[in-house]
Formats: sequence, C-alpha cells, structure tokens
Amino acid sequence: MRGSGVLLSRELHPVAPLLDNLISALNKVYQRKGVNISMDISPEISFVGEQNDFVEVMGNVLDNACKYCLEFVEISARQTDDHLHIFVEDDGPGIPHSKRSLVFDRGQRADTLRPGQGVGLAVAREITEQYAGQIIASDSLLGGARMEVVFGRQHPTQKEE
Repeated sequence: MRGSGVLLSRELHPVAPLLDNLISALNKVYQRKGVNISMDISPEISFVGEQNDFVEVMGNVLDNACKYCLEFVEISARQTDDHLHIFVEDDGPGIPHSKRSLVFDRGQRADTLRPGQGVGLAVAREITEQYAGQIIASDSLLGGARMEVVFGRQHPTQKEE
C-alpha cells in the first residue's frame, strides 16, 4: 500500500517465517552484544498486505528493541477479525512517558546519546497508518519498552473463479 491509500496487495503472509528472517539478520548485527531474541507466535497468524511493508515496519521496531535492550527481546502476536497485533518487548531502559509520542516523529529520539537518525519509527508509523493501524509504546514487564504494532485491514480478498 502506498500513497493513494489503495492497497497494492492483499496477499496473505505467515508472520512467523518473516520474523524468523528478521531475527536471523538481527542476531548477526547484534552478535557482539549477545542479544537473546525469543518469539512466541502461532503458525496460523498472518499479515495481509505488502510483504515489504511488514518487513520494513517490524525491522525498524525490532532493530530499536535490540539496540536498546540489555539482553532480552520478546516477540508475541495475536490476531482478531480485522487486526494483527504484534508485541515487541525488551529489558532496556524503556521510553519515558514524556517522550512516547515524540519517538514516532521524524528526527526525534528518546535517547540522543546513541547513534541514529530518528527516522525508523516514523517510517514504521506511516506504514501502519496506511493499514488503518498504529504503534503504541508502553512499559514492558521485562523492564524496558513494549511496542504494540497494530495492522488493520487484515481481510484477504477472495479469489474469483
């Protein structure tokens, strides 16, 4: 989905394999840090839309979790009739309440001491909004941040015969 608000694809993509690929890449990037990424997602959970949109959003959210965690990142998901909810939690410092809405603005970051441009979460938010979704930052039970990525419009089109 891009620009005009018209979906380019209504393809169904199982979420677990897409996240497995991202986790594999992030394990290489953060190998020295020793990040431990765990995922608990049912094989039936799927994303409807452009695969690249999903990978872009989740890549940005997971990269931030790995960057700011102390050691652990946990991923889980649930699906409702029209929404896909993916939860990414870490054991890092979290996001202060006063900065939670700012981290989704282009050029804004909660932590200015670490490298980054402050673009990733802004792009992720823009893409999720194209799917009538959102990203919600809150506190994780692990002690750090919890990002809830919500994709709406999760009905695949029926193929005509």
